[in-house]
Amino acid sequence: MNCVRCSLRRGLQSRYIRTRAKVPRSRKDLRSAQEIGERRRPKLDIELRNVDEAKIREMGHILNSENEFRGCRSRFTKAKTKSKPELVTKPPAQIERELKALFRKDGVEYDSAFVQDIIKRSKTEKKILEDSLRGGQKLQRVNDESIKNFVSWMIEDCRRRIFKPINGESDERRNAEAAKITETVADKRQYQELTDSIGIDLFEMCLRTEELSQGLAPSGLEALPGFLDVLSRSDSADSRKLVTLEQLMQIFVISGQIGDDRLRNKCLYLTGNLISMQTSGRADPINERMYILALTYYKEFDKAIYLFNSRRNKNDVKLQRFWLEMGAEIYLRMPMDHTKEAEQIAAEIFAKFHYIHPVLQLIFIEKYLALSNWQKAFGWWENLKKLMNDYGLCQHLSVPNSQIVNDSRVAYNYYNRIEPLTYDNTLDAFMSFMKYERFDEMMSIIRTVTLRDKRFLLFLVDQLQTKMSYPGREYLCQCFEEDLKMVNPKYETVIEEYILTILNQKRPTILTSKKEAEFLDEICSYLSTQLTDSEMSSRDRLKTSSLISSLAIGSKITSFAAKNLMKVLFLGHNRKGFDLASRVLDYMNMKLVNVRTGNKTKSGIFPPANAHIYLTLVQLFGRRDKPRIREIEKLISMMEEYQIPILTVFANQVLLTYAKAKQFTKAIEFLDNFLSGDDPNSFPQPTSQFASTAMHLYRSKEATEHGKGLLMTERNRLAKVRNLFRMLIQTPGWTMNEELLTESVLTFMTFGDYASAVCALEYNGFMEENKRSDGIIPNQMIVSIKAKLNASIVKMERQLSEDQAKQLQHIIQSFREKCGLMSLDSQLMPDKVYNWRDAAATIIKFEMVFDFNPRLQSLRNQFCSSTIPGGAERNKGRFEEDLLNLQKFYDLPAIGIDEII
Repeated sequence: MNCVRCSLRRGLQSRYIRTRAKVPRSRKDLRSAQEIGERRRPKLDIELRNVDEAKIREMGHILNSENEFRGCRSRFTKAKTKSKPELVTKPPAQIERELKALFRKDGVEYDSAFVQDIIKRSKTEKKILEDSLRGGQKLQRVNDESIKNFVSWMIEDCRRRIFKPINGESDERRNAEAAKITETVADKRQYQELTDSIGIDLFEMCLRTEELSQGLAPSGLEALPGFLDVLSRSDSADSRKLVTLEQLMQIFVISGQIGDDRLRNKCLYLTGNLISMQTSGRADPINERMYILALTYYKEFDKAIYLFNSRRNKNDVKLQRFWLEMGAEIYLRMPMDHTKEAEQIAAEIFAKFHYIHPVLQLIFIEKYLALSNWQKAFGWWENLKKLMNDYGLCQHLSVPNSQIVNDSRVAYNYYNRIEPLTYDNTLDAFMSFMKYERFDEMMSIIRTVTLRDKRFLLFLVDQLQTKMSYPGREYLCQCFEEDLKMVNPKYETVIEEYILTILNQKRPTILTSKKEAEFLDEICSYLSTQLTDSEMSSRDRLKTSSLISSLAIGSKITSFAAKNLMKVLFLGHNRKGFDLASRVLDYMNMKLVNVRTGNKTKSGIFPPANAHIYLTLVQLFGRRDKPRIREIEKLISMMEEYQIPILTVFANQVLLTYAKAKQFTKAIEFLDNFLSGDDPNSFPQPTSQFASTAMHLYRSKEATEHGKGLLMTERNRLAKVRNLFRMLIQTPGWTMNEELLTESVLTFMTFGDYASAVCALEYNGFMEENKRSDGIIPNQMIVSIKAKLNASIVKMERQLSEDQAKQLQHIIQSFREKCGLMSLDSQLMPDKVYNWRDAAATIIKFEMVFDFNPRLQSLRNQFCSSTIPGGAERNKGRFEEDLLNLQKFYDLPAIGIDEII
């Protein structure tokens, strides 16, 4: 049981050591601190690891200024108190009593030594905190010691994780751990009986537990980059003094053994900078080489060139090839053209050693290709070919594991090693030329190396299948197919046919041309760049990653994925994304033409264009702060050219965009063209949102103010509204919702077409009666109708002078009472229930009040002494005639005024 107790003891220790101090901040806290401490779960009260010394001193100053409060009297304080600030800590007896209870609760044998150690540490930490409250330096010394201990732990943990045990070291460590466990066993016979009874070797179990705990423990390698970042900050000068030069050198050696290139360069760069702050001395050539390459990685080329040239003629590197190769690499990594200096160093290397490593030659090829100097790039491939002829071609070279050697000659020999050309070197050259679409050079490389070793062709095809993305493979296949179609192929047909045969087995989609393959690769590069945007949302990041994966494996893009692609391309709000989206649409239009003509030889990866993809583009262009009207009109022209039907939701988005841009004439022209289809059966199913947008557009004040010509006259727009409403109610399966009904009624009332407003209510009433709901009209609609009528009376009042308004005040009030507008406030009660006749009666009463001829000047006409005899009756007859005609126009039952009221 003692073996098990070891692990439980560690848990108890962590539970009791990692606690916080209850530091009183006021007199009230001082009085209640002891009571609170007694009620809390048993634990120590002091934690020194996260305490800031400045804050401790500040609290000490507050506690020591007690005399300032003695003259203050309130219900929260007592005068002339003599209490002094004290740390609220638990006495040793209480700690021991609580720990005994915890041991008993956990079913573990009580360990007095462990408890006494906790008590001892509690006393020590209490003394340190009291010293800090008095302004002492003990806490600072503890913090400094903690940093030093952390650095020592981190270095040791990194060394243990990087440098694996060798030559039986693992067995020695295992025996040492077993010996430690054996020391804790008091009764060997009892231990053996327990082992035999459960059938498990407790030594083995404890060792496995120890290994597991070490694997789950914090890693020094994970903490190293963050620690170096903090140490490199300008405000960390005091912390840098706590890390010795020897420790920094150990960290530099550890950093050089990290496998990840990015992490290794970062740690080497930061550690090298920290070392240079402490000493002006230079490291040995091997370690300085790693630091210089890290500087190159972080684009500090001036410092890298200085370190290279300042040591170039020293005896320790004068005869070392790797130093000159490093210098040439620095010049080649620079963004500007420094190939002249690199060529001079390369000439010096070849003159001295008659050999240049293949990796450096590949860097030359990549640099010249980036500069579009194809001749120079291929010239360096010729140098690689000479190296192959002189030193041979091999499939693979084994690379030794990272290790530390004491003999510098071993390290020099490794970096100065002479190697033959490998398959990987040849593949890198092939991929470099392919990246820049130099197909002639690519085929020359394949032919040359295959003639030397036919196994290379098998290696190449395998790498193309497993490691090359779909756009690259498809580009190769397109090039091979084009060459094989020629009467006299330029390249080796046997090689081309073999590669095509193998690649066709993993060719899920055949693209239309090489340009499409290049275009796919361009899209992938752009999307990968977009992923580096830190402001991109997680949702957009997921979409982008999914699109990159789909393009990389060559799966066909669905219509839904195409819409997501368009949205992602527009995220950057730049010309590049817009151009890519435009080209995607071109490929989709071409696919639509191929589908219609039956050309299915090369389908391509994009789906055929449809109305939904055009809708997505209109939304992307229209929902900007400044809508792109020109691009939207081009999209509409494309849809007409490719005979893509315009959906109602598409038309609605176009109308909203025109209205947002205040181009109402264009909006109504588009709406008229959309509604004036020759074939009524081909008209798309309308939506309530589209109908509401159209109604609002026709009646809007902005359309009247900004509109021009006969198209925008009030009579013309009213006729269009009537035709639209008729089309809606006669559409099979159409159901009008409350919002659209209210919009229609208010639109008719805006035009003064109260008869059509009554017809709209009648239509809704009969539709509801068919549903056996007695034609219920929502209360909100009644309120909207009365508010609209009241607004009309207000407009009439504005035509009166101040004296006229006073004289007609009672008449206007009586008009409102007759129309039922005085009850507008009570109308807001939600429990009111109405039918369509109630709403229509409200409108007809308004007409009756103004003799069935409400006009803007109706109230002013009250001052006219002469009235036309029988005018009201004629107006009523005319209104009823219009009502009956419109009911017939809308295909509604004929219902007269008297039947409604």
